[in-house]
Amino acid sequence: FRRVLFRSSEFGNTSQYYLQLGVPILPLFDIHLSYHAVTTKIKGKNSSSDDVDFSGNLMALGVQFTF
Repeated sequence: FRRVLFRSSEFGNTSQYYLQLGVPILPLFDIHLSYHAVTTKIKGKNSSSDDVDFSGNLMALGVQFTF
């Protein structure tokens, strides 16, 4: 688990996290699971009710073949 980015400015705050786990199942294959979370909020011009939230999550499952 690692925090990849954090940025704060007059426009808003952004942070993202990334986690990846992998397990070898045979000498040439592995299965991995990853999770990526992004939190972003852009400040509105007039008040906090004008803030726009662009946050999201991604989860992926994959198989890797190595030769």
